[in-house]
Amino acid sequence: MLAPPPTSSSASASRYWGSAQGLPEDRLPVFVIPWHNHDRKPLLPPGVQLAIQEHVAGPGRLVKHHIFPQEFKEWFKIKGINIHEETMLLEAHVHDRIHLGARGGPWNAAWRQFIDLNGTATKEEIWRYAGELIHRFGIDGPILPYYGRVALPCPFLTVR
Repeated sequence: MLAPPPTSSSASASRYWGSAQGLPEDRLPVFVIPWHNHDRKPLLPPGVQLAIQEHVAGPGRLVKHHIFPQEFKEWFKIKGINIHEETMLLEAHVHDRIHLGARGGPWNAAWRQFIDLNGTATKEEIWRYAGELIHRFGIDGPILPYYGRVALPCPFLTVR
């Protein structure tokens, strides 16, 4: 049988209103809410948490790389491609390498050249070119949507 909870004046709801001392001038009491287990509850939206995790993870951290650059989002949208549905998980140093330089680096430059020369390209041709670029730049990783959390398997469960 459970014992009844302890009764104490310090545990009452009125404990959290104002202070025992008088308040200066015409100030009103402030309601203080005790926040228990705050470290167990997500205080930020999942997208913000993911961005912070990626930023603080350090060397070897993973970032989501848009296969179809955001710079040309409207062009891809006209062609029926949602750029946020097709991202590749890359190590940050690889992502930095392919985007190093002005206007998105060599990755965006390759897409810029393709779009200038193939403005009427079909969705299939665009996907074929994306595969060529992935091969040319030597990148690989799982393809997943940009928004949402990344759930990777535990490394020690990987079959070798």
